[in-house]
Amino acid sequence: MLPSDRSGAGVLAFVLSRAPKETPGGVRIHVLGSQSAVERFGLLDLKPTRHGLEIRVTDAALHGAVIIDGRTVLTRHISEHTSHAALVRAPAVVQAFNALFADAWKRSVPLPLDRIRHEFPQEILICLREGYIDEVAARELSMSVRTYRRHVAEIMRILGANSRFQAGVFAAEAGLLRTTERGQEKQAG
Repeated sequence: MLPSDRSGAGVLAFVLSRAPKETPGGVRIHVLGSQSAVERFGLLDLKPTRHGLEIRVTDAALHGAVIIDGRTVLTRHISEHTSHAALVRAPAVVQAFNALFADAWKRSVPLPLDRIRHEFPQEILICLREGYIDEVAARELSMSVRTYRRHVAEIMRILGANSRFQAGVFAAEAGLLRTTERGQEKQAG
């Protein structure tokens, strides 16, 4: 987990950059961080070159940690005047870190899906989920039908969807539609 602040994310990114391109024996490396941390430390460049590396993006505040085989945690604590690292093997503490990571991982977005969140207007995803035909959606969004279709084709490719409606449903299930306090998607204003 890359910490939300700058404290240890650089060290974790450095270690990842030095990891072998081929992970032995099916070893998997899961990285969870904010979009800014992933971009700041060049992890976008690592993804295509590393087998077994999966990067997910979250908006949640994270405490930096490395979890090894689900049995050992390397973490660090930074206060105003000191900084301490800890290697933890206590089963209850490791279990708590594993649970926190699993929950944050489940609520995060795979890196390719995060492109949808940042590169495409939310209104396109809402139109897809609602099943609007291209002409109506393009008119509602004040864009040409050709531009709308180009955006939709890229979204469908990234999501692995077979239809526009399926792309909208996948986007909603992946948490790509921002919500308001009432749980309703934000509409264009």
